[in-house]
Amino acid sequence: DVIRTRAFWAMPACIFLSSYFWYFLLTWVPTYLTSSRGFSTIEMGRVLSTPLFAMAVANIAAGWVADRLVRRVGSVFRVRLWFCAAGYVGSGAVLLLLVLQDRAAVLPVLLAAVCATGIGNANFWAISQHAAPSHLVGRVIGYLNTISQLAGAAAPLITGWILGPEKQFGIALAIAGVSAPLAAGCLIYTGAGGLERMRNALDMRR
Repeated sequence: DVIRTRAFWAMPACIFLSSYFWYFLLTWVPTYLTSSRGFSTIEMGRVLSTPLFAMAVANIAAGWVADRLVRRVGSVFRVRLWFCAAGYVGSGAVLLLLVLQDRAAVLPVLLAAVCATGIGNANFWAISQHAAPSHLVGRVIGYLNTISQLAGAAAPLITGWILGPEKQFGIALAIAGVSAPLAAGCLIYTGAGGLERMRNALDMRR
């Protein structure tokens, strides 16, 4: 019954795709900023740390808004699913770096993409904990975190293979930029009803 639910397949696919983007950001974007955009190491640190600090604030603000909407709407899955999906779609803003060549555009683009990723990730893990009955939360979160770490290993390996000695970031950036919106698509395909069905199927394992 669990395997037949959409959410059983969509949740791991979602966290793999979103984590691929996140780990690409952490492992290869510093090199991209210095080698392709011409930032010094000090400039790179500032350009990348600023969005990460902003993400911390955005996470708290978005969490507060999501909590209030959950109380008003009455559906945890519906509210958090749309927050998560919107965040991952917003992460795709990084694709603008493929067409915006001005260095001044890099910081605003990263601000938008990183803050959106934080909102998406925070709500994904909130969904995951709510989708699992209390007696299975540890195993469900452990399983999804394992999938996330597999993406964390794949992102730097695949990116390094794509770049080669020339370090042309176009294709690698496009793959990473598309992966987060695809993660949103997985959640939208599942829907709040699909998450409820998976929770009910898991709860029958007591």
